[in-house]
Amino acid sequence: MQNNSLEAISHISPHDLNRKEWVSITMSFKADGGTFEEWKTWNSNYWDEADKHIWKDTPKVSPATLYYHAKQNGYKPRKLSKEELEKLKADRAIHDKIRAKQEAEQAKLDEADRITLQSVYNSSSKVLSNSIYNYFRSRGIDAETVDLCPNLRSTDNALLTPYMDSQGEFKGLHRTFINDGVKTSKNTKGKHGGDFVCSLLTSTGGNDIHISEGLEDLLTVLGSGIDGDFIFMVNAGNLAKFKADSNSIINIWADADDAGVDAVVSVAVNNPNSQVMAHFPPNAKDWNAEQSLTGYDEVLRSYHETKCFKVEGVA
Repeated sequence: MQNNSLEAISHISPHDLNRKEWVSITMSFKADGGTFEEWKTWNSNYWDEADKHIWKDTPKVSPATLYYHAKQNGYKPRKLSKEELEKLKADRAIHDKIRAKQEAEQAKLDEADRITLQSVYNSSSKVLSNSIYNYFRSRGIDAETVDLCPNLRSTDNALLTPYMDSQGEFKGLHRTFINDGVKTSKNTKGKHGGDFVCSLLTSTGGNDIHISEGLEDLLTVLGSGIDGDFIFMVNAGNLAKFKADSNSIINIWADADDAGVDAVVSVAVNNPNSQVMAHFPPNAKDWNAEQSLTGYDEVLRSYHETKCFKVEGVA
């Protein structure tokens, strides 16, 4: 490792960083050739044994991140000699080669996981279990609505929803675990990089796109009789990344919280040439809970009365 890197990180106190900054600087330090022992020394009392997994990750940032933060804290890099520059160049080339190999190996593992998950989905039952139907009934969603979604499948104890990237390639599974008609937990499995992933539940005609991070919320809207493409966004992070073709009509059935507002703003910014309609439940946290209070009245009112959402400064 170059002395410059070690000197640079010595100007940064891990105690002054939030978690995101700390991880970013850790990865930048590693990208510049830093060793695990040097990293532990820098962290001193801040470092915890449980953080070992952070160091094992492949760096996704360049050494520039380290030097930026160091300069913000008074670091002034010394001028390297010609010999040091040549050594630095050679070290970087070795590091880049090692990183490329690590990324290739990780890509192979991710692809193996993807194939396994797709096999699980392909071998699951197209006929949903009674337990799953009972769960949806308990949430005010009838069997006829659920049956409009051919991609929903089940195992003995879970509802499986496949998710794809924007090119339509299978990337993983969203699993809702249900026991005796009661949801016990949920999770997602699969890697998809920086692209958003989603699951097209069904298309019933019309020009509208309906998106939500909640499966039950989206099925509630579908059950109201509104037409369109119904796209389950898996989680709030994917919802915020959503992009559609230009001139689309995008209906976001969001939760009534800050995360829901943030997602709506992000979708509007990402889709400046589309009409973005932001729907927030007036009496509950989400649209499925709203339906339990007011039936489909508020869903239909919001759909027919909501005006296009615009972000100031975005055309």
